[in-house]
Amino acid sequence: MNQIESLIHLFTHGHFNISEDFYTLKIEIRSQNINIPTVEELKKVLLSFPADDHIILDIILLDSGQANINTISCNTDTLNIDGFINQLNDLYNDTEDTDVFKLKLFINKNIHNNIINIYYIDAFFSYLFNLSITEIFNDFNELCSTKLYFNLINSNITFSSGYIQGGKYNSLDTNSNITNDNIYSIDSNFLQRGQYSNISPKLFYLTTRCEIEQYNELFDKLSYILMLTNICNFSTIAINNITIQLEGYTLIKNSIDFKLLQINGLDELKLIYNWIYSSENYADKLGLARNIISLSLNNNNLFALKDGVFNSIKSNYKIYLKENVKQYIKVKNTITDNLFILSQKSNDYCESFAKSFKTNLTSLFTFFITVIIINILSGTKTNTTLFTKEVFCIIMLFITISIIYLIFLRYEKRLFIKRLKNSYLRIKNQYTELLNKDDINNIFNNSKILPEDIKHVNMTVRMYTICWLIILLIIAIIVCILTFTNTCHTIWNILGNILIFYYQHFHEYISFT
Repeated sequence: MNQIESLIHLFTHGHFNISEDFYTLKIEIRSQNINIPTVEELKKVLLSFPADDHIILDIILLDSGQANINTISCNTDTLNIDGFINQLNDLYNDTEDTDVFKLKLFINKNIHNNIINIYYIDAFFSYLFNLSITEIFNDFNELCSTKLYFNLINSNITFSSGYIQGGKYNSLDTNSNITNDNIYSIDSNFLQRGQYSNISPKLFYLTTRCEIEQYNELFDKLSYILMLTNICNFSTIAINNITIQLEGYTLIKNSIDFKLLQINGLDELKLIYNWIYSSENYADKLGLARNIISLSLNNNNLFALKDGVFNSIKSNYKIYLKENVKQYIKVKNTITDNLFILSQKSNDYCESFAKSFKTNLTSLFTFFITVIIINILSGTKTNTTLFTKEVFCIIMLFITISIIYLIFLRYEKRLFIKRLKNSYLRIKNQYTELLNKDDINNIFNNSKILPEDIKHVNMTVRMYTICWLIILLIIAIIVCILTFTNTCHTIWNILGNILIFYYQHFHEYISFT
């Protein structure tokens, strides 16, 4: 016999009505006869109740017309048991044969450390069954800011989810932390989301099921609805009417009364839900799941999920990833090819600059040697100088043109490097929306490729520029010496004879080949 039955049996026997919710327990019984317990008996029973709960016992005397004659009360706040018993004796002495006693017991529960005392589990679940779904969500939303514990005082059943736990007080793990999976997808429009901010989609999913299947079914339906609202595109709840819309390969919209709801495939839906939201990048998984679910329903009923849907989703996701990997490799190869082309352009530019260097100096040397040979063969040289001032001016003009050409090439180099930088940035920016930033940096070798190409171009141009200027300087000095001094007549003869010798043999070689 529990505390409540012990208390009632101190006064009377018979069937009593019970109603219980989160905050109160109410019991009412009527009897024509009433017993008067001793002070010690009543005090002992009242002290057996949980200390946090406030107990009020009213005994009302009614006449034959059910009119209230008198009421006496006892509560655990004052606990004036002696006065109560004396009042009860006086009340009993004033009764007539047609009078009736009504005993009313109120227990106002004090929720301490998120522990709610439940005296009659059947009465409590009867209360939940009579609520609308919005009322259930409102109650749990108010209480479930942290983990909630139900102390089932007069029941041996147990149940638990990640957010609630029910059982005997000594079996409750009140030190366990709540698993925060209060995930609300921005891609799923649940209109009451802000209203139920403390309710997690896994709040009602029982990891430990109780012995009474009817209770399990209530939790299962609530869990199914919350998970489904975070997978489907649109959902709304109005009192007991649930409207859910899924936009997959086909558009599916269901509206149903919560009281009439029958679900199938809760475990399958949980696997899908956990798989979708196992990472922050859930958008692709969510879209794929919607497509497969839309093809895997019984009679287009979103509350009747077929077995094996999760395996189908995973298989399709593997195919999706494989196709994406192929596309990724293709994109990556395209970027690599473009970078190679840009690097090749750098090499081509360096080769072009080298070719300009060789062509320019070859032309200058050819002109220089030709002038010498013509002077030797024509016999127009003087005995004191190798070149006339006219020839000197022409050679100096060629050297000046060569320097101007060099300046132009170096200016062109600056333009080339500017275009090269713009090309790199354009390629990089084109793929920022397709690839991860770190991945792009990795492909571009953390932006080392461009500086290396620019360095290669600058070093090549600098090397050829130095050679170019040194050779021009040497030619200018030689021309000045040969034009304005008379001490190199012998050098002239030797140089002329060597040039004539090689010219003849070179000419013979060309004729022979």
